[in-house]
Amino acid sequence: MAWLKRKADRLKTELPAKILETVDALVVVLDAEGKVLVFNHKCQELTGFRESEVKGRHLWDALIPKDRVGEFKSYFQELVSGQFSAAHTGAWQTRQGEVRTIALRSTTVTDAGKALWVIATGTDVTEHQLEREDNQRAALLTSYCPMPLLQLDRRGTILACNTAALQAFNRRKLVGENWRKVCPGLNENAFERFLKSSATEPLSFEVKVGTRLMQFEHRLQAERNLVHVYGTETAAQHELQERLREADALQRTFVDGALDAILFLDAKGVLTDCNPAAERLFGYRRSELAGKHLNKLRLFSQRQVSQLTRSTGGRSSGPDEFDVARKDGRRLSVVVSRAQARRNGKPEILVTVRDASERKRSSEDLARCRAELERLTAEHANLSKRARPAGPDVSQAVAQLTSRLNHDLRNSLGTIRNSVYYLDMALGANPDARLRDHRRIITAAIDRAVKSLAEIQDSVTASADARTRCEVAALIDQALGSTPIPDNVKLEKAVGDRLPAIEANSRRVSRVLSSIVRNALEAMPAGGTLRIDAAGSAGEVVISVADTGSGISAQNQARVFEPFFSTRPGGVGLGLLQARETVAADSGSIEFESEEGRGTTFRLRFPANAERRPAADSDRGPGAKSGDRPQESRPGDVRET
Repeated sequence: MAWLKRKADRLKTELPAKILETVDALVVVLDAEGKVLVFNHKCQELTGFRESEVKGRHLWDALIPKDRVGEFKSYFQELVSGQFSAAHTGAWQTRQGEVRTIALRSTTVTDAGKALWVIATGTDVTEHQLEREDNQRAALLTSYCPMPLLQLDRRGTILACNTAALQAFNRRKLVGENWRKVCPGLNENAFERFLKSSATEPLSFEVKVGTRLMQFEHRLQAERNLVHVYGTETAAQHELQERLREADALQRTFVDGALDAILFLDAKGVLTDCNPAAERLFGYRRSELAGKHLNKLRLFSQRQVSQLTRSTGGRSSGPDEFDVARKDGRRLSVVVSRAQARRNGKPEILVTVRDASERKRSSEDLARCRAELERLTAEHANLSKRARPAGPDVSQAVAQLTSRLNHDLRNSLGTIRNSVYYLDMALGANPDARLRDHRRIITAAIDRAVKSLAEIQDSVTASADARTRCEVAALIDQALGSTPIPDNVKLEKAVGDRLPAIEANSRRVSRVLSSIVRNALEAMPAGGTLRIDAAGSAGEVVISVADTGSGISAQNQARVFEPFFSTRPGGVGLGLLQARETVAADSGSIEFESEEGRGTTFRLRFPANAERRPAADSDRGPGAKSGDRPQESRPGDVRET
């Protein structure tokens, strides 16, 4: 082994260094481990590394890009394992970090079957590789390009063309022919001057090819003495331009006719354009707004301007509520949305501004009316509790208070309804979907408030209404007749024919029963059983309404008759309170039983009219005894009436 090492060292030192220095090729010598022994002048010129900087280092540590090290190591292992000559195209990295493509041919020098070193010679083929890739890409592009492409020499001879050019001229072959003869209507004088010049500007002209009007653009590649010809169909181009003009006009029509203010901003916050609605909203003319930064116009605060000009990542943002200023100094409450778009090839921000002042005032009026309604209703509830055992003076005071409440709040609600009507007239026949939603919400809130006022008035004036002898069966039939029963609900009714009559206001009792039946049906959206029983015993008549709904939770059962308590979205929470007051006005009472997950049963108790006989045992069903109450159905859910 020592002898072998000495021989290798001697051979290494005896390499013809002077010859290597004169070779016009890359030469690198590696030992069996891949370390650099010789790195000639051509390698140094290409890579920028001196021989002393790479000598003794593995080639892949010095020159091979990191993502190509594995590939080069595999190639090197094949060489030292027995392949004496092999070709390889790989990558070297220069001192400046540039990656060059190197074509290598390597030879392994062995002794006694063992590799001593590897001698690799190569050339830099980077430009050749790039040119070949460019040609491949160009060939691929031109073959599938839908417009005619041709290549001419300085004499006008066609050197190459694509399929689209053959189809345009209805030819099987164009290569070798002169462009002057192929292209009809060619301006030969202009074409000759173009060929003889070194013009950088293209030469374009329109010619008629068959029935098609086409435009050909000639570009001169002076360094290669070539002319590239690009053809387009003028009719299609004119049609496209016309469609673009129509689209621009249509867009302008939509923008100018929009009811919302529309502002166009560039990325820096400069207002480039706006529509007439923006002029009306802010009180400025378009000429006063265009070309100015939002900060200088003072329409928005600096924080709002920063928010409007912030990038949205290509997505829309908003709506956001802003407080803005008009030219005359008046403040407006607006809703702002924005989106990123492109116009004339440049990015811009589209800002939509909607006046929300009227809607905000209506909402505030409605909130004030609701608060006043809650306050006065609570005051009425307290007075009613104190007035029940007292004389008629207190009841009369409560009735007067309720009458004043009805008068004041109905006037306010009428004002809000008139404002909604005015907004409908201002918005026209096709308002924005969000405006329609807000209008529906306001109208529904007004209707609920009017209904609540009517119910409060009815419950307060209950004692003053006429009370007559009422047949219980007729009251139940009247309530069921005004409340449709869905197909998925089974109705069970057990009402005796000889029940005692009750002394009550039939209209109010029927309305209470209808409300309880409606709430029972709402508690069974997937269907169930609704059972109505009526029985007379111990000088009273009991009407039971039971459903198989989800029931009332234990924590809510104690609050069922509280004013303004409701589990229904948008509910006022006065229904059951008013039902209790209505029944109490007819000397009756209302109670319930509920089990969560199983249902609820409501019972209305009224004194029996003495002039009627108690119901016979046969009316209460087989096996019933005197004094028994009717059999109860499973309890059901309860909601506000």
